[in-house]
Amino acid sequence: MHVDHIIRRDVGGDDLQNLQLLCGHCNSTKGSDTMNDLWKRLIKGGVLSKEIAKILKKKWNQIHLEK
Repeated sequence: MHVDHIIRRDVGGDDLQNLQLLCGHCNSTKGSDTMNDLWKRLIKGGVLSKEIAKILKKKWNQIHLEK
């Protein structure tokens, strides 16, 4: 597992609440982009179905955005 910055550090994402765990493949695929960009790439690459991505996005948003 890799520690990933949800929001890039160079644009203000430098606190502990900005960290999440991603597998190495997902972290390198995401790079400095957003989680939405990562999900789109995983769907396009056939790694993730649209249905599962929808569920993951909803859960992720509940955890990280609805505070």
